[in-house]
Amino acid sequence: MLMHDGEQTGKFGEWLTAYLNQSTKRQGYTVYFDHGDKSWPNVGVIYGFYGDHLSRRNQLTQADVILVDQAGDIIFLIEIEERQSPPKKIIGDVFAVFMCNHFAVRHHNNQLVFRLTPETKFVFAGWASRKGSKVDQLQAVIVNRLQQFVVPHDSLNPQNIEFILEENLSSAIEKLGQRIVELLP
Repeated sequence: MLMHDGEQTGKFGEWLTAYLNQSTKRQGYTVYFDHGDKSWPNVGVIYGFYGDHLSRRNQLTQADVILVDQAGDIIFLIEIEERQSPPKKIIGDVFAVFMCNHFAVRHHNNQLVFRLTPETKFVFAGWASRKGSKVDQLQAVIVNRLQQFVVPHDSLNPQNIEFILEENLSSAIEKLGQRIVELLP
């Protein structure tokens, strides 16, 4: 069966929403995700930007999934690459996030704005062939170098970046779900 771009991302967002709704100790969190059934109240485009109010001028990136608390702080920022991506694109995605200080979701014709905090975790999940050096390069060189960068105080902390790369997308999303559950406060 042929999958549409974003289909697995939407399914992950639905799963995470259902998981959090089942947990009485995690009722204060909300998941917003892109690429899902638009009839869901928490599906919409997630824009990363620099400044206090989103405009076309200061929009820097888009994200697939965010998990936020009631105070408007982003707990998790999640990017799911459903296609293989070269390291150059992955680095570009991370640096676009570094440049942001807020993310916004259009929700029922309103723009909801959320903040990055020093505790916000960024998890990048995707798939890559084990042939060649792409996975080793990402884990041994790129992650190490990214975590050494100094970024503005209102940006994502480079120490809070995690990459999950598996041989196929299904395995990557399964491992992403396990990791989010482990990291939830």
